[in-house]
Amino acid sequence: MILSRTIFGGGWISTWSVLLSLLFLGCSDEPPDFIVDPVIDAIEPQLEIILPGSQFKLRGSGFIKPPLGTMRVVFDGQMGGFQTLFAVEALVEDSQTMFVTLNQTAFSLFPTATGTFYGTMQAESLLAIGGELQSGKIPISFVVSNSLWPDTQFPMNTVGQPGARIPIPGSGFLLGDEGNTVALISGEFSSESGENLHLDKAPVLLEVENRNLANLRLGADVFGIEPGTFFGELSLQNEHSTGVVTNSLNPIPAQLSFIRSMVSFVSPASVRRGQALRFDGQGFLASDPEQGVATLMLLDGTFFRSDGGIDDHTGVNALILFPDEIAEDNQMSVTLRGNAMSGDEEFGVIPGSFSGLATPWLIAGDDNVFGTATSVQISVLPARQVVYIKVLPGFDDSLEEFGLLAVKDAVLARTLHVVHRDYAGINVEFRLERPEDYVDYTVVEVGGSDPNGANLLGLDNTEGKDVGNIRFNDVIGGFNALSEKQGYYAYGGVFVRSFFQFSQKHPLGDNEMSNVRFDDIFSPVAPVLGGDPAGPFDNHPSQRNGVVFLAVQVLGSLIGNTVTHEVGHALGLANIEGRFHNEGDNPNWIMDAGIFRPFEERAEIDGQGPAHFSPTNRAYLENILPPDGQ
Repeated sequence: MILSRTIFGGGWISTWSVLLSLLFLGCSDEPPDFIVDPVIDAIEPQLEIILPGSQFKLRGSGFIKPPLGTMRVVFDGQMGGFQTLFAVEALVEDSQTMFVTLNQTAFSLFPTATGTFYGTMQAESLLAIGGELQSGKIPISFVVSNSLWPDTQFPMNTVGQPGARIPIPGSGFLLGDEGNTVALISGEFSSESGENLHLDKAPVLLEVENRNLANLRLGADVFGIEPGTFFGELSLQNEHSTGVVTNSLNPIPAQLSFIRSMVSFVSPASVRRGQALRFDGQGFLASDPEQGVATLMLLDGTFFRSDGGIDDHTGVNALILFPDEIAEDNQMSVTLRGNAMSGDEEFGVIPGSFSGLATPWLIAGDDNVFGTATSVQISVLPARQVVYIKVLPGFDDSLEEFGLLAVKDAVLARTLHVVHRDYAGINVEFRLERPEDYVDYTVVEVGGSDPNGANLLGLDNTEGKDVGNIRFNDVIGGFNALSEKQGYYAYGGVFVRSFFQFSQKHPLGDNEMSNVRFDDIFSPVAPVLGGDPAGPFDNHPSQRNGVVFLAVQVLGSLIGNTVTHEVGHALGLANIEGRFHNEGDNPNWIMDAGIFRPFEERAEIDGQGPAHFSPTNRAYLENILPPDGQ
């Protein structure tokens, strides 16, 4: 979006507003077709009592936001015998969801401080070009109040672990901007070590789900992390956003057995570098640097290497895993990282199998507690570099120019065939869908025109030469500021439109690169070269004399060869110190410099190609990414 500064008022106006206004010139006073009347389908939550800070979530359709305009919600009705009419600006999330908060300013618009409002709610779209659109009126009623008294009548008698949520049913709990509902805990906590902790109305912020249900989370700030028992009582307090404080009338008895954290099971049973090892269980605390809180995972046992070696990881040699994420209190994820080529002995680097115990280790300040150990068997498979081929919108534009958009799937299938063939015997896997079973993987973007303006066929714009493939999560694509700072082209990826440089007829044709065979192959299908685009069923040798089939094979080979080459760079090739390409011109060597790779070799036609890795490059790849079973 382009913004322009006004010379009056000091504000910003959107060029979109001007464009929208132009839509009305010479037409009618009706808004354009893409702006429709707003509709309210649902109001959440259904609050019987509202307070300063209460928020409504409106679901429906036709909601707009800048630059098209803004939304407001009109309340029209009666309260205490007085007519009431006012509007509140809405916060729009998308065309189907918006939020309305009744803050203290909105509350001042009610005729009385308390009472019952009977009336309607209506959404209004205020168009940037002028005018309004309105929804139907939705009947609504609620009690207006300045405060709520929290209450619960259910004694608490339960078993919990660190991080657990203890449900507290009741009434009068505060939501969102209304304020906070707090549990006041009083009593004695006796730990396993014999230490006693006296609590006198210790405040613990509750996690409120709705007016009638809240959760008490057992963080390290409540009873600490050591197992023990608590006997006492619990009362509730509402701290309203207006400063008003209300308390429950009577405390309830509270009894808790606080037990150790534990692991239930580990998955997957077999894991590779770049994948997440998931520990399911109970009693995991998320990291909190301010409180010095963390949960680690200890693996105490023996690791049997695939090469026959045995590593002792018992006792003081136990492996310590640091989590990437802790979901709630019952799931911990640890991504296996590290690299054998760098001498790293971190778990997940060397293939083999681990047999032993998994034990949660909780730390809170100066305290640390080991949870209940669980027997586990974990198989570590050889490293596999997964590569996600991310197809950008510009790819479709280029396929349309080539006349092959209708057979896009066939072009991509050929591309996949080429890259998998090139990396056969090396533990590299290419995918067209973003991986969900790997956390770390390489991305190579395949688009249309070269955003560098240099008509490059492809570019690995990752940082430096990654000898040994230390990085598993490179992105060959997008903008790399460091590359630009170092004087290199900043945008990486594979640029399909640049292949037209091989043409003698296309405007992008390059005299040094152009080849009559390119035009022989693509002129029958590329409109820009005078051809007829392929239809969805033309990709067969028997259709259209096989011209579409040949064009698909050649374009897929061009793209695949380029992906193979750029991924090779990301893996640390060429295998020559300080160099990115092989020396000189070597027939069918895929890591040769571009000037030594003729069109026929890339296209795999006329007896040339397919290109392959040189012996030293292949030996290097087989060393850093050996196939399973070796």
